[in-house]
Amino acid sequence: MGLKDLRKKKWFKIFTNMYILVLSVFVIWMVFFDTNSLLIHLELRK
Repeated sequence: MGLKDLRKKKWFKIFTNMYILVLSVFVIWMVFFDTNSLLIHLELRK
């Protein structure tokens, strides 16, 4: 399986889509690294 075959795969096209990559980084940032992250909000609710 070469690089050309890999680029034809549907899952490869989805995961290399720039919008999906940016959205993934944004979600990870908001959940774990942001000052007002989701984890902090869940802890404060208790």
